Amino acid sequence: MQGVNIAHYVKRTIKNVLGGGIVKKSRLKMRKKNFKIIIMKKIEQIKDWKEMIGAVMHADCLDVMQKMPDNCVDLVLTDPPYGIGFDNYERGKSSLKTRKRYTKNGQKNWDAEIPLTECFREIFRISKNQIIWGANYFWGDMFPNTQCFIFWNKKQPLKNFAAGELAWTSFKRPASYFEHAYYGNVNNEPNGRQHPTQKPLELGRWCLENYTKKEEREKMIVFDPFGGSFTFARACQDMGIKFISCDMEKEYCEIGENRLKQQNLF
Repeated sequence: MQGVNIAHYVKRTIKNVLGGGIVKKSRLKMRKKNFKIIIMKKIEQIKDWKEMIGAVMHADCLDVMQKMPDNCVDLVLTDPPYGIGFDNYERGKSSLKTRKRYTKNGQKNWDAEIPLTECFREIFRISKNQIIWGANYFWGDMFPNTQCFIFWNKKQPLKNFAAGELAWTSFKRPASYFEHAYYGNVNNEPNGRQHPTQKPLELGRWCLENYTKKEEREKMIVFDPFGGSFTFARACQDMGIKFISCDMEKEYCEIGENRLKQQNLF
């Protein structure tokens, strides 16, 4: 950086990041105060559902939701299992390397079937609004008609992979569109993909930015009943929104705990 005062440049950059609109100091203080990241292995020990706020719950989502009163969370933002069997992944003439990427954490049956109807009934009971990714796999009679779908264009160049993904929402507004390249090794994950169906952090932030009101975020609670890699929990944390998130797999809960502990100003 010839001709530039390095110390001045660094000082100015830090000032712009912390005080200029990307992440304000008040948000960082709030994150430290409000989000205590833990894993609770025994859901029966929870006496008040609010004890789950800011926690990574190692539990069945039905057990978690049965602790929660009606309309207690503002938004369910989630990506349930699609029931397409990623535990025994095979798609066309996929290479051995591709198959290993989807089974690298061992043969698991988390995606063998779609969630029970009761799961969706509970989701609608405990939440005021919902954004549910992959709902085209299972909406049927479980979801009312909606005008507000979200399509995520993944810029996928390969014909034997989906060009994008679809989300059902409860919002009464026009359908919307999100474009973000995310396929194979094309992603911005600093530690690579840690879950077979991991969603990009940018998608979680975009959903929250477009479907929540800025002035209400500090008081909101967002719930993800199918935590996976806990991308949506991390997006909430970055934006100063309270969250509850759970997963049945201990390994993924540990991944989520680590992601939520990482400091990332951007």
